[in-house]
Amino acid sequence: MKPPVPVVDLPLANSLGALLVRLALDEPKSEPDAVASLVRETVASLVRAEAEGHACVVTPHAAALLSTGVVGHPGESKPLILDGTRIYLRRMFLCEGVVAQGLKARIAAPNAAVDPTAVGQFLRGCGLLPDAEVDWQAVAVTAGLVRPLVVISGGPGTGKTRTAAVLLAAIRNFQPDVKVALAAPTGKAAARLGEALAQTWAALPCGAGDGPTAMTLHRLLGASADGRRFRHGPTNPLPADLVLVDEASMVDLALMSRLVAALRPETRLVLLGDKDQLASVEAGYVLGDLCDAAGLNRFSPEFAALVQAVTEQALPAVDGGANTAIELKRNYRFGRDNAIQRLSSLVRAGQPEAALAALEQLQPTDAVQWQPLRTLTELEDSLQQVFAEKLRSRWPGAGPAEALAELGRFQILCALKRGPFGRDAVNEAIETQLKNCGLRAKGATWYPGRPVLITANAPHLGLFNGDLGVAWKDDSDLLQVWFHGPEGIRSFAPSRLPAHETAFALTVHKSQGSEFNEVLLVLPPNPSPVCTRELVYTGLTRARNRVTLWSPAHALSTALSSGCQRTSGLRARLTSAAH
Repeated sequence: MKPPVPVVDLPLANSLGALLVRLALDEPKSEPDAVASLVRETVASLVRAEAEGHACVVTPHAAALLSTGVVGHPGESKPLILDGTRIYLRRMFLCEGVVAQGLKARIAAPNAAVDPTAVGQFLRGCGLLPDAEVDWQAVAVTAGLVRPLVVISGGPGTGKTRTAAVLLAAIRNFQPDVKVALAAPTGKAAARLGEALAQTWAALPCGAGDGPTAMTLHRLLGASADGRRFRHGPTNPLPADLVLVDEASMVDLALMSRLVAALRPETRLVLLGDKDQLASVEAGYVLGDLCDAAGLNRFSPEFAALVQAVTEQALPAVDGGANTAIELKRNYRFGRDNAIQRLSSLVRAGQPEAALAALEQLQPTDAVQWQPLRTLTELEDSLQQVFAEKLRSRWPGAGPAEALAELGRFQILCALKRGPFGRDAVNEAIETQLKNCGLRAKGATWYPGRPVLITANAPHLGLFNGDLGVAWKDDSDLLQVWFHGPEGIRSFAPSRLPAHETAFALTVHKSQGSEFNEVLLVLPPNPSPVCTRELVYTGLTRARNRVTLWSPAHALSTALSSGCQRTSGLRARLTSAAH
């Protein structure tokens, strides 16, 4: 028997592999060495795959693995589960099953009853349905009123937040007894959701009033401090009648399984996100798998008729439409001639040649600029210029409030953490510039103007993974770290902070859920498996007004040709009989 993959030197893989080898060899085998090798290598491949974001791996050794005694079919209590040619760690298989079963049940459930005429009048009162063109926001709101599961997908500027605000206002108007919970995967995303909804509600002509408080998914589910135990689950479900989750592309398979397991059968679920963004850091691609399985804007004749009765707009219908995933198509932030919109659309569509042609045709006044940096010297020279033009003006500042505001105006994003073009090297280069200017003492960890990214949740402090702060002196001349809070800015002594890192440069992964007026996106000159179409798209769309791209053409072309492919059985399980 030939092992499927080379050995991975990971402590978890080694320990788990050794345990399963002992279990497999409890009974005499004709080829004990081959059995041990196969089990050890399979476990190593699974541990490595999960670390890379995959829920499972495809194996050509199904029969041989079943003969080891530690691999079972779905429904069997074995450490490893084989489903067709997909093999899982049992934990991941069970998580996938919980998600598949909960989502499938909601897709198959019937529509709730509404008064189409009243809903249509309400939507018009909220400023929707302005013309004869299909208003996908109105379609999404209608779906949210009647469907047990709705995905609202769209890029930045397509109106996801406005759609959510109108939906929640409609629920308050037509379904006043429905208890709503708002959540997001990170503290920063939850704060942005709450702030954005509050601003949108205030501007709605339909008078939405105050809404529920947004919180992290972990807080909603009652996670323990170590994140291993949850207060809400199958035996103690959430009291909410509808749960709305923003930035759903960031929710991994394990966390989604916790959420789905904590929902009562009648609880509705609304997921907001951009299916084309980077997938979750942890294993799984739930939003993408769900959109692929349900089909974007695929509606049954019954649902299409309901939408037409509400909106007076005709939708195409197909037999078997899932009525689940609505894609918002119109961009309200960028016009069609905006360079960010044009380039991000080409990137999302996986058209590297057209994207490079668009970059070569850019004008100096366009919202996108391109520098094909190839060498470390070019990078160092360009970073010096960026420091002089974009960052040096932060010192001296008017105070911590102005310093915090500066963080939202310009941000460097890197594809990689390490390496000469990575986040760590760029942060070090900026700090060297500060030292050369006398703004940072040699070897000093803390200094005025140091931007800080929180990388761990600290609910007792009100600080969460993804929060951005800045070091600045207070009125007593003491250096504090300042953050935005629910009631304004607040400060902490540096020693009180949870895990954190310097944030002149962030990785694109860490920037998810954030937006900045201007972004500098740095890709390495040599192709990397980390650099994918989704990463470039996510980096570009963090910019509200302007983006500069540093990448040679060949590296960019390779990235745009490389989509994020995660191995999972969720799509298949959503479209077939559940196990």
